[in-house]
Amino acid sequence: MNNKVNPTPEFKRDLKPLSKKYKTLKQTIQQLEQDLIADPYIGEAYGLGIYKVRISYKSKGKGKVEGLGYYYHLNITKEGIEMLLLNIFDKPETFTIKKVDAVKQLNNIVKKYLNQ
Repeated sequence: MNNKVNPTPEFKRDLKPLSKKYKTLKQTIQQLEQDLIADPYIGEAYGLGIYKVRISYKSKGKGKVEGLGYYYHLNITKEGIEMLLLNIFDKPETFTIKKVDAVKQLNNIVKKYLNQ
């Protein structure tokens, strides 16, 4: 089986301003992609195949509480597991979203991406 990670257009859009703010973010994302390929279930399950991961960001120096977070979706196929990176956010700048609301928003992204 072959696992792969694909960013959605929404993820790329959210990543762009953050990567300007945090210069080593792209390397952090590459490491996270490798971690996901090794273990697709590293996040906190939100339901409907959506997971949330909190990551500490070294240049911020405050751990996971003040770090970054991202959502991804698992799509299990015959070839392996495809992980869709749905959204990335800077925790201090983004208020916590209720799980129900997050799942609705993220499920819309998943439907749009899988129907292309």
